[in-house]
Amino acid sequence: GIRCERAAAYLTEAGVEDVNQLDGGIHRYLETYPQDGGHWVGKNYTFDKRFSHGAEESEIISTCVVCDSPWERYNAGQKCERCKMEVLVCKECMVK
Repeated sequence: GIRCERAAAYLTEAGVEDVNQLDGGIHRYLETYPQDGGHWVGKNYTFDKRFSHGAEESEIISTCVVCDSPWERYNAGQKCERCKMEVLVCKECMVK
């Protein structure tokens, strides 16, 4: 995927010599290990209606930036005021 390509280019430019990528990306890797995700932890953010993709038994490893409760879904419009990146904000904090 595009994130892997950009990260690989960044690492190579930074002088990392042994840069590797998964053949088929994270999506294909998770298809290979659908139950527990193999070595993958959490979920992979996607740019479509799925929002994220993970193993069937994946745990929530991220938290809401407001209340620190476990949360894993980005909500459109919730962005960091400083860098404008999307942030994780849970449903309860969105209504505050």
